[in-house]
Parts: sequence; structure tokens; C-alpha cells
Amino acid sequence: MTLESVRVRWFLLQVSFARSRQAFSRFPSVKMRKRLTLLGRRTRCSSRYANRSESRVSVVRINEFRALVGRRDDLRDALNAVLPSIREAAGCIACQLLESQDDPLKFVVLEVWTTRAAHAEGVRDIPGDTLRRTMTLVDDVPRGEYFLEAS
Repeated sequence: MTLESVRVRWFLLQVSFARSRQAFSRFPSVKMRKRLTLLGRRTRCSSRYANRSESRVSVVRINEFRALVGRRDDLRDALNAVLPSIREAAGCIACQLLESQDDPLKFVVLEVWTTRAAHAEGVRDIPGDTLRRTMTLVDDVPRGEYFLEAS
């Protein structure tokens, strides 16, 4: 098991914990908000998503980006600029940028959404010029795939 897979599993466990806490109360506790803030995620207490049933399955989106040689830092900055738009979108549970330890040019954006449709709507809120700028910094077409929790 690689360190990256351990980090992804730990992240999903934390998201699952946060989701179960939100299912029991409209507003996360102060302790939970501090924990989520330490994890680098903004908390929202939208009534639209606060009373979700525990049995509802979240959708995980994993996006892979490979930077052009010499443009690694520029791509990281561009991806970090997109993250706040994603986190503020309705239906976004969590979003995190990861860097590969084995390949310094590879980045992964790990997103957790309430539904696949929520992801499609959330992407529309990202400014087009920001996306175009990001696409000029990648070596190849970014790859993305949807996943469901299997355990």
C-alpha cells in the first residue's frame, strides 16, 4: 500500500465521519468545525444538505493533472486558485489538492460530492478564464473519474 493510497483512505474516512456528524444535527459542533478547518475544508451548514440520510452515498471524483516541465509551481498555484470555487459549490462535501511523491509533475484533485449532478453543476461555477489558464499548464489532457465508496 503506497503512502498516497493511505492518504486518500484517511481523507475519505474523515469525510465519512464529517458526513455522519452532519446527518445528526443541522449545524456541526464547534469541535467538528475546528477539525474540518484543520483539515483545510470550509464548512457550510446549508439546510439543503444538512439533513441528509446516512445511507445516502457520496460520489468521489478524482482528477489527475500532469504539469509541463518547468511549470509545476504555476500549475499548483492555478489549481489552488480553483479550489475555493469548488468548495463553495452546492453539494461539495470536501475538496483537496494532492501532490505525488513519486512523480513531482503529477497532481490529483480529490473531490467528494453529494451527487454526480452536483459536481456537474459545481463545475459550471468555475470561471472559464481560470480553466483556460490551467489547461495551458498541463502536459496532457487531465483525466477524471467518478468513484463510489466500496466499503
